[in-house]
Amino acid sequence: MLYLFSQGLTSKECAAVCKISPHTVSEYANSIYRKLNVRNRVEAIRVLATAERTPDHDAPL
Repeated sequence: MLYLFSQGLTSKECAAVCKISPHTVSEYANSIYRKLNVRNRVEAIRVLATAERTPDHDAPL
């Protein structure tokens, strides 16, 4: 869901792509916000972007 948000899709568009209800998208979004300790979609996408740029120090070589 966060990937779709980062692509600029609205909740309604995400629901159509995933073939789920907009209410379910909202519930998923709220779960993401809680887990990332953010308040909204913009902050969640910022966390995703930061994670994508940060090397994984625990990854095997």
